[in-house]
Amino acid sequence: QQAVPASEQAPINTETVGSVIDRLSILSRRIYHWKEQLERDDVAADHLQSVRQKIAICELQCNELSNALQQLIDAIFRGEKRHRTYRQLKMYNDPSLNPYLYRSAKAVLNLLMAACLLTFSFGANQISAQTESDGWPLFRRDYGSSGKTDAAFTTNPDVIWEHAVKKGAFEGTPAIVVDPDDPTKQVAYIGDLDGTLFAFDLSSGQIKWEFKVELGFITAPAVKDDHIFIGDLDGKFFCINSKGEKVWEFEAESEINSSANFHGDNVLFGSQDSRLYALKRKTGELAWVYESDDQIRCSITVAKDRAFVAGCDGYFHVVDLIEGKQVGKVEIHSPTGSTPAALGNVVFFGNQSGQFFAIDTEKIETEWVFDGDRDGNSINGAPAVDENHVVFGTRSRIVYCLNPRGGSIRWQRTLKAKIDSSPVIVGDHVWVASTDGRLFALTLADGEILWERQFAGGFIGSPAVAFGHLVIATNRGNVYCLGGETVEQDVPKPPIQDNKQDINKDKQDINKDIN
Repeated sequence: QQAVPASEQAPINTETVGSVIDRLSILSRRIYHWKEQLERDDVAADHLQSVRQKIAICELQCNELSNALQQLIDAIFRGEKRHRTYRQLKMYNDPSLNPYLYRSAKAVLNLLMAACLLTFSFGANQISAQTESDGWPLFRRDYGSSGKTDAAFTTNPDVIWEHAVKKGAFEGTPAIVVDPDDPTKQVAYIGDLDGTLFAFDLSSGQIKWEFKVELGFITAPAVKDDHIFIGDLDGKFFCINSKGEKVWEFEAESEINSSANFHGDNVLFGSQDSRLYALKRKTGELAWVYESDDQIRCSITVAKDRAFVAGCDGYFHVVDLIEGKQVGKVEIHSPTGSTPAALGNVVFFGNQSGQFFAIDTEKIETEWVFDGDRDGNSINGAPAVDENHVVFGTRSRIVYCLNPRGGSIRWQRTLKAKIDSSPVIVGDHVWVASTDGRLFALTLADGEILWERQFAGGFIGSPAVAFGHLVIATNRGNVYCLGGETVEQDVPKPPIQDNKQDINKDKQDINKDIN
């Protein structure tokens, strides 16, 4: 690293290098999807002409922004420009400033009563552990983002069905739940980069319905009470019923990379506009907003009445979920989009510099840091955790398994390609996918490779395992469902931490390296 002194008289540049790169990544994705429109044979010539004009505008903006970025970098290294962190000083959560909160004494009283009711009733509602019948309803299965299930699953699966989306791409993780229309069946939900949320019959792969938006999805659907919650690249967050119909829509100010989670009657998600949103689950009404100093790309982890957020501002945030206010934060020295995994009072996650953190959420301080990845390659995926193992992958192609108490290495396994997805622990095995399209089954005890298979495309999204099936999708538009004869796991089953406690290599590298 090079320290570059800047003169106190040097002009302040309010836009950072990181924010410019983020805008370039969004422009690149937008150009990609506009060019897809040119390949349609079901539209008139004037539509194609309009698309070409928009592509020309986007490409001009991209070129100008690229030149401006280079000029900014050169000026910073010459000490001719400098940055300063600005506090946004938003008014959402201050009852003396937010008209929704001070509108009337009755409104304030109702808010306090609701908070008390949540506090009183939440224990009975949320303290029970999730079971196999719950499936895989969230990005990392449970509210604490453990990425773990004790469901029985074979270590020698076959492809049960495959669905290919022509010229499509997936970067999200599926959700798998009992079919609300037929309790004897199950359904898998997953969104693609072209803006379609699919509902598949888990056994047959038949499409039950499709829900379409203008841009696309890279987040995992979150399912609760037969409703699906998901945000898109246009900053819109949707509640969809089990028939594929929109119930309500909320618009954030930037794209949503954060999969949803739940607390009481609220649904939670982060956005690149730097905010953590809490919306009323039934109506989409804003409950509260928490402001960070940079983008929130990780999914929100929940335990007890607190949310855990690993941010692009280089801090780990602890947020009170009743009032939406900060409890504390810990410096993590680098941006991150890695979703924290909770185990008791400790959460685990990695950052863009290749460091892996264990943070005590009661003391709100770092318990230990693992710096084993000397190359400093980013850790993009979330870890999977159980009582004795913390498993995660890195862009240096290594899968690590650490002891959650102290961070010592239990084992490590080098694969053939980078790992951007999040591993999952299934009983005494680990399933992990890499960017070259390989899916692996490793032993949790020592990392031995028991099974591997090559698929079409690369894996950015992660597997979901439930009801004897594993579902995963590639960045070439292929959704795979695997299964076979299951083997019962002879492992203890402690309660899961819950709410109370190469389609385009350049595009892929831009998005993931920024993250």
